[in-house]
Amino acid sequence: MSVPSLVTYDSLVKSGMPVEQRSAIRKWYESNLANGHNPVAMAKFHLREAGAGLRSGGESLLVGGMLGAAHAYLPGGLAYKKVPVDGVVGAIALALGVLGAHHEGAKDIANAGATCLGVMAFRKTHDVICELRKSGEKIGKASFGADPFGVAAMGCEADCDPIVAAARALG
Repeated sequence: MSVPSLVTYDSLVKSGMPVEQRSAIRKWYESNLANGHNPVAMAKFHLREAGAGLRSGGESLLVGGMLGAAHAYLPGGLAYKKVPVDGVVGAIALALGVLGAHHEGAKDIANAGATCLGVMAFRKTHDVICELRKSGEKIGKASFGADPFGVAAMGCEADCDPIVAAARALG
């Protein structure tokens, strides 16, 4: 985050404030905030960003945990009648974040939507790669039939092999 510019001071000039008061404000600004020379002012910016990072990280953990629980407990996982629940919830949450932009919690809702869409992208990419590896298809120069990392490393064995999937469904 950058230190605020002189836009604030420029708006004071246009406001018609007496010169003495404007001058005092400018001196304070330059001694405390200008060009990031004041370590206390910069520490405030870093602390604010650290708090924002902790908040968004906590939101992601919470939303990811709820999606993981839903995936484990819902009969079709996160695909209800072939509709990606995480994708729908993510799109709705992003739209609500935009519509409610004037409310404080709108950013939290938008962050939750972004997390949902990230989980959906992970799941769908995983599914596509597993299917390509199972079929041995080639796309361009990439061969998905080769297994340089091991099937278990991608978690594809249980998801792609119909025999393993059927055995897991029994147990």
